[in-house]
Amino acid sequence: MREGDAEIGYWVGKPFWGMGLVPEAVRALIARLRDGLGVRDLWIGFCDGNDRSRRVAEKCGFSFDHSEHDGGATEHFYRLAAE
Repeated sequence: MREGDAEIGYWVGKPFWGMGLVPEAVRALIARLRDGLGVRDLWIGFCDGNDRSRRVAEKCGFSFDHSEHDGGATEHFYRLAAE
């Protein structure tokens, strides 16, 4: 990440999975971060195998940027570039 970028993170309890809450919240954060705070690129990272988070990122317009391997765990990073 560069200066002026931000990372969006979230955790949702299992009873609330599949209700569309996270994409809705991420879209609201995107609007606020871009319009109200002037953030440039936005990032979402998630662990390998977390297909729900990958789908959230893709639904909200993020694209795969890179993966990092750290002590046996792999984290994928998706970026929503400033337009």
